[in-house]
Amino acid sequence: MQLPSLHANDRRITTPYGLLGTDENALSFALGYTFQQCPRLLQWFLGQIGLPRVRLSALAQANIALQRHRSGESGEGITDIEVHLPGCFHVIVEAKVGLSVPTIDQCRKYLPRLTASNESIQKLVALVQSADMSFEQRYAGSDPGLKQRLRSFHWSQFIPYCVGLIVGGRVSGSALQAVRWFYNFLDQEYRMKAFTTEVWILPVSTDPLWDKGMSFLEIHQRHRIYFDHRSHSVRPLYIGLRSKGRLESLCRVLRIEHETPVSKYVPGLKTKWKDNPLTIWHLDEPVPLPNPIPTGGGMWQRRTACDFDLLLRCKSVLEIETAMRERRNEGDDSEE
Repeated sequence: MQLPSLHANDRRITTPYGLLGTDENALSFALGYTFQQCPRLLQWFLGQIGLPRVRLSALAQANIALQRHRSGESGEGITDIEVHLPGCFHVIVEAKVGLSVPTIDQCRKYLPRLTASNESIQKLVALVQSADMSFEQRYAGSDPGLKQRLRSFHWSQFIPYCVGLIVGGRVSGSALQAVRWFYNFLDQEYRMKAFTTEVWILPVSTDPLWDKGMSFLEIHQRHRIYFDHRSHSVRPLYIGLRSKGRLESLCRVLRIEHETPVSKYVPGLKTKWKDNPLTIWHLDEPVPLPNPIPTGGGMWQRRTACDFDLLLRCKSVLEIETAMRERRNEGDDSEE
């Protein structure tokens, strides 16, 4: 049944989290509730910040506190999220959005609260949206108290893992619902940017799917969608559909929808998989390339993820794939 749309302060609300707003407090409240409802997400997060072997059964004894103010210690401030498992670990999360990151003084003021718990593992996590994560190394080098405790973490890192939980069947019931809400809140209401690649070039068949029916290419072009049952976590800025031996245009990705049947957007589809839950990338109007790019030999059904600039200087999709592979290898070598 189609439901009416809901708006608050001129914002469309698609999850209960959206009623809280879209500021730091709303995001941290949404995350804290999702941690409580889905311990598997909390377990993964702890592993990412340096606690890799916390069992799900142990997390049942953990306490998650939001907006905690230590009585009589106003100088220590209010923590956004605290996760404390007595006898095991104590984690404080300081959440930031936009380009801001916590100052070193702001990080220092939480140290007494960590040390007072006397846990063997103490972590202070700066949860940020900024692309500049260099502050972690700078602060740790300036203050020995932060060296083993401070960790930086980007909000967008939650998105691919949430997608994996949603489509992977590892959680169910209230845990699955909470993760869905959190993912949709980040992706649709807050519009947290988390791209895995700038351009995703995809081979598309022009053969009819049934007698006198549409082809994949016609479906994608007519209904402005691309769909797939495998690559759920790929989040491109643009999708390019290559067919008949060349790539002619790019489409900006407007949004991504998971566990959705194609029949929702393509009436009259006559295929066995029309009602299967798939990932759907919704596309804007195609923008023609100045010069169509030929595929090149031996590409067959290979998909190519690449940087945008390679479309302007390479003479084929095969050359783009080779140049992107070399670029990735150069990046790996520079990190060693």
